[in-house]
Amino acid sequence: MREIHYTPGRFVWHELVTADVEAARRFYGELVGWQVEPKCLDGLPPYFHLTENGHTVGGLVLRPGPHVPPHFLGYVSVLDVEGAIERAREHRAAVLVPPMQTALGRAAVIQDPQGAVVGLCRRATGDLTDGDPPPAGAFCWSQLRSSDAESAANYYGKVLGWQRAPLPGSRDLSAFMQGDRTIAGLLQAPQGTFAQWLIHVSVESLERSRAIAKQLGGTIIVDRIEHPGLGQVSVIQDNAGTILALFEAEAAS
Repeated sequence: MREIHYTPGRFVWHELVTADVEAARRFYGELVGWQVEPKCLDGLPPYFHLTENGHTVGGLVLRPGPHVPPHFLGYVSVLDVEGAIERAREHRAAVLVPPMQTALGRAAVIQDPQGAVVGLCRRATGDLTDGDPPPAGAFCWSQLRSSDAESAANYYGKVLGWQRAPLPGSRDLSAFMQGDRTIAGLLQAPQGTFAQWLIHVSVESLERSRAIAKQLGGTIIVDRIEHPGLGQVSVIQDNAGTILALFEAEAAS
């Protein structure tokens, strides 16, 4: 039996929240090679796994109603979901989904004081250990866009124990850290910008992926952002309105 262990503070799961499972299956099957497989659990709402070459990369869940736009949701591992929720409330977060048993394990969803939404979870199967760089089709990065990065850093520091660290050569982009581990990105956005977490998926060819997205009815929001030494990113909106970033790693020299 595999030993269960946890990596609190890390993003450990991602879900696509959508109104149309079949439309998502077609779009992301072509774009990143995902298959959508039912995950039957007694007494819980319908849930699906996103798989790529037989490996589970994330989940898919039907949105609870038309008031919830389609989106990708990242979950951060916590040892005590209720305790994390209390800390979030103390620092003016809204609890969108209170702690409950889900297909993932014990989980909740919160909205930070600036409006960005993130999940908290204690997975029933534990968290995976760090391995090789994420392959094509896997979730690989999360970045918070905020018009008040300093306040955001203070909030996530109090709730999740993250620290903010500058990135060399960048004025607006910094990193959330936990000790010496990089957790996520933090982008200082213009005033009035709606705060949100932008989820990234790894692809082999950014140019090819953009072309496929457009062929499937998607929209290219940001054509290309270069990150020297790391790779390049495009931001797209799928044909249901869901926003996602695509990342192509820089080729090894």
